[in-house]
Amino acid sequence: MKGDMRILPQRLGYLLFSLLILAVLGGLHSPLNAQCVLTCPANITVSNAPNQCGAVVTYPAPTGCDPVICSPASGSFFPVGTTTVTCTGTEPAIPVVEADAGPRVYQAAPSCMFTVRVNDTQPPLITPPPDITTGLCPPANIPSGSLGTPLASDNCPGVTITRLGLPPGNNFPAGTTIVTYRATDASTNTADATQRVTVSSAHRIHGHISTHPPTHSGNVSHEHHGQHGHIASPPICPPHTPGHSANPATEDVGGLMTSPPDFVAPLNADGTRVPARRGLPLALFGSAADFYVGDQEEWPAANFAPPATGELLYYTTSLPEVRIGGVNAQVLFSGLAPGLPGVWQINILVPGSMEAGSNVPVVVRYAGEDLNATVTVE
Repeated sequence: MKGDMRILPQRLGYLLFSLLILAVLGGLHSPLNAQCVLTCPANITVSNAPNQCGAVVTYPAPTGCDPVICSPASGSFFPVGTTTVTCTGTEPAIPVVEADAGPRVYQAAPSCMFTVRVNDTQPPLITPPPDITTGLCPPANIPSGSLGTPLASDNCPGVTITRLGLPPGNNFPAGTTIVTYRATDASTNTADATQRVTVSSAHRIHGHISTHPPTHSGNVSHEHHGQHGHIASPPICPPHTPGHSANPATEDVGGLMTSPPDFVAPLNADGTRVPARRGLPLALFGSAADFYVGDQEEWPAANFAPPATGELLYYTTSLPEVRIGGVNAQVLFSGLAPGLPGVWQINILVPGSMEAGSNVPVVVRYAGEDLNATVTVE
C-alpha cells in the first residue's frame, strides 16, 4: 500500500502535464482562434488619363490582414474598361481541430476582390478636308471620294468616321452646303468637323445692261432703258446649243472646256459647233446670273429671255476684252443671249493671224476680272 501511495504523485503529475499539453494544443487550434478576415476597398471608377487609353490607379490597401498581396497592384496602369483586382492574405494556413480526431482540414488563405473601371471620356480629334468651291453646274455631282479625306485620331483604337449632310446622290445645289464629318470612338465619344462645299462661279463681275449698244470699251451711263446688274455666284449653266442643255464641266461641248466653266459652248456664225474658224465670227456663252432687268432689282435675268428674234437686244454697257491664244479678238456683241434666259453671249471675230490648235486658251476680261476657257481652232 505504501508503494502504491508513492506512485500516486507521479501518476498525478503525469496526468496534469498531459492535460496541460492538451489545453495548450486545444487553445492554439480551436475554431475560436480563427484566421483574419480580409476586407477589400469599394469598387473604383475613374476617367482615362489625357491621351491615354487607361489610367494609373492607386487604391487603398485591404484591411483585416497583414501582409496582403493584390493583383494588379496599386499604382498599376489600368486599361479602359473593367479590371478585377484580387487580394490575398499571406499568413500561414491554420488547421482546424476536431475534439475526437485532431487536425484534419486547413483553412484557405483569406482573400477578397473588387473592380477598377476606367471610362474613356476623351473625344477623338478630327480634321475635315479643305473647303471646296466648284464651277460645276448645279446640281453639281461631286463623288464622296472627290470631297477629300478627313483625318481622325483618338486615345484608344477603333475610331470611325461618317459623313453627314450630303445631298441625295451627292448632287450639290447652288450655293454653299455644309458637310459634317463625325468621328466616333469605341466608347461612343464623338467629335465633329465641317467642310464647306460651294457650287459657284469662280468670278464675281459687276456691270450694267442696257438696250443701247456700247460706244466704247469703257463704262457708259445707262440712262433711257437702263437695266443694271452683276454677274455673281451661283452660276446659271447655259446650253451649248439652243434647246440642248449640258454640264460644261463634264461634257465636251464642241471643244471649249473650262475649269471652272466661265464660258462654254462656242458656236460658229453658221450655227455649227467648234472647231472655231480663223477669220470668222464665233459666239461664246456664259452665265448672266444675278443680272437684274430694272433698276429695283425685282426682275432677275435668270428668269428673263430676250426675244429670240433679236428684234430688241440687251447689251452690256461696256465691251469685254477677249484674247484667243494671246491674240486680241474683235468683240462684235456682248449682252444677253436672245431667247435664252440668264445667258451672257459674246460674239467675237477669231483672229486670222493666230495659230490653229486644240485647247487654245481664251481669256475674257471684264470689269477687271479675267474669265478663262479653252477652244479648238482650225
